[in-house]
Amino acid sequence: MNWTWGYGTNGFTDHPLPSALDVLQHHGYGAVALTLGHPHLDPFASDWREQSEALAADLRRRGLRVVVETGARYLLDPLRKHRPTLVDRDAASRMAFLRRAVEIAAILDAECVSLWSGVVPDDVSTDQARVLLEERLVELAAFAADAGVTLALEPEPGMLVETVADALALRARLGHPANLGLTVDLGHCVVVEPDGVVGALRAAGPLLRNVQADDMLPTAHEHLPFGEGELDLDAALSTLREIDYRGVIAVELPRHAHAAPELAASSMAALVAAGERSVIAPTRSAVETPSCGDGRPLHPWTALAVEQVRADAARAARLFAAAGREVGRDPSRPRRSPRPPTTSPAPLSSRPWPTAGPTRPWRSRCTAAATTPSAAGCCAASTRSSRPPPPGATPVWSSSRTPSAPTTPGSSPRPLGPSPPITSTTTRGVTAC
Repeated sequence: MNWTWGYGTNGFTDHPLPSALDVLQHHGYGAVALTLGHPHLDPFASDWREQSEALAADLRRRGLRVVVETGARYLLDPLRKHRPTLVDRDAASRMAFLRRAVEIAAILDAECVSLWSGVVPDDVSTDQARVLLEERLVELAAFAADAGVTLALEPEPGMLVETVADALALRARLGHPANLGLTVDLGHCVVVEPDGVVGALRAAGPLLRNVQADDMLPTAHEHLPFGEGELDLDAALSTLREIDYRGVIAVELPRHAHAAPELAASSMAALVAAGERSVIAPTRSAVETPSCGDGRPLHPWTALAVEQVRADAARAARLFAAAGREVGRDPSRPRRSPRPPTTSPAPLSSRPWPTAGPTRPWRSRCTAAATTPSAAGCCAASTRSSRPPPPGATPVWSSSRTPSAPTTPGSSPRPLGPSPPITSTTTRGVTAC
């Protein structure tokens, strides 16, 4: 195993940082994803440098790797979650925070600083947001390069940069900065990645600098413990082995601090078990290359599937459904059928804007739940897509559509009626956790 298991401190907000690190080490973690801000390390405290140096010494003593995360919810604005972002008109406080995060990462000798783009606000067009983001990332990448720090841009559901393909396209527009890599959240892949977790990780490939691990359902951006969603963790870890990922894989459960010690233990057990199942025996792969009956090599998807079934025959049922998707068949149970792993997602320029068909299930659910207590959780309301349609096209994800309640196989959708008033502080896309 080339990577290191870690856990995010945003899932330990009821523990002082030293106690959280004690728990993580007790359960065998070798890394920590440190979210800057309350209650663990205030980046704007007068003694931030002294705190950072003391923490660096403690991490060295413990032998822990560290990733710096920047997703604190109300660090910059006590009333607006995650605001301002890199796509707000006034992002001075966000830029100051990210520069400080780079300085702290340099002191900690962190693997990277993970950051995201932001939900496009109502007073900014998508084109304007793209320009703002690019200008600011160029500045941040240069600042980080001078400090010897790597940045890792994370695609987030509902944000301007929502998928790995979006992140790669943005990086290309910036001229491929050497110190700008990617963060991939495995759970996000269930929600937004068109080619699923395998396709997203393969597309990120050598640019992958940070991995967040959690389960998720395709209908909502809500971080869940492993086994409570539809993430194929075995396939994800197999793909990480395939691309020779050597960084940190950190569990991210920001809404579960009330059960942090128990979840740290159960998450480690799930990760280790999936890691063992995902191992491809070197003796077999070294002497035998899977091939078709006529001697031609198998398609990469099929070869990976064969090895996964060899390791765990019970996975054949799930792979059978994915194979149907691979050859273009419509799933009999769309909400449960797995996405097939493919070599890479289609480039943004080749993706047609959908003009018909159902809404994305997770967007409907988030819109319907916008005024319920769950809206205070991971996802806020989604009233329109983060990308506008081309001229003449009708957006599928529009606030005028009436969402349907979740259905079970064989049942008919139940109209929910007009969407309720949106009370979230964001009105486009889904906020990050």
